Amino acid sequence: MKNLFLLLAVLLFISACCKKKNEPLQNLCAEPEIGMGDCITDSNQLKLLLPGQWRWTQTINSWTQQKTNPCTDTFNYAYEFLGNGNLKVYENGVFTSNAHYTFYQNYGSGISITDTFTSVHPMAHGARGGVRICGQYLIIDNSPVDGPKTIFIRKN
Repeated sequence: MKNLFLLLAVLLFISACCKKKNEPLQNLCAEPEIGMGDCITDSNQLKLLLPGQWRWTQTINSWTQQKTNPCTDTFNYAYEFLGNGNLKVYENGVFTSNAHYTFYQNYGSGISITDTFTSVHPMAHGARGGVRICGQYLIIDNSPVDGPKTIFIRKN
């Protein structure tokens, strides 16, 4: 009995030491801190860096320069790039659909995300435009053809 108590005490001590640290929450409504010299636009490099989950943090309207984010829109979405041309779409933290992405080349590297899922918020589906990764930010910029610039942050 004494050995069992000692064993339980040791296991309890070990489990207390192995707690997962709480990661600080990312403020999705904060102004993105995008550096000027750290952007990657080469599609070969982007393909390697893209897999993972990216959460929407801001959209800029090219005509009015008005900015929306999860706080102003009371909506959030995320893309989880799987690295094989497939991705998952999450809306307000809930998985909603599968989608596909392809890279294309015109005056620069671009990405096209296609999804047949119909959403209350169409912004989560059908993103297209020039693509770059700047530090921890993914930017899909359709503004050269009068579309929005959408900014995502890599999930911790």
